[in-house]
Amino acid sequence: MYQRETLQLAKIPVQTPFYKKCIPMISDAIRKVDVIEQVYLDSLTAIVAFYFKTAHQVSEVLNVLISLGYPPLEDVINKKQQIHSTCSCILHNISLSRKHIT
Repeated sequence: MYQRETLQLAKIPVQTPFYKKCIPMISDAIRKVDVIEQVYLDSLTAIVAFYFKTAHQVSEVLNVLISLGYPPLEDVINKKQQIHSTCSCILHNISLSRKHIT
């Protein structure tokens, strides 16, 4: 008899808070991982939640988050590995350029 695989919920608190405007970019990157469903990002608590089938998928999502500059809360980042979130850097540069225009 075929046993249906059930989805599990992962909730990952991240070190770097993200802006609401960054949520679509982060969600899209996470959804590219095979079989990841229903991605939720809470900008107030800096939690990324999603449904997955295998531990390997969670590992892939963690790698995506780290590459985007949103390492998990428990990760220890050494000074040589300084990680800057892609989205916040982009938004910071945009806000700086707008200040110079006005």
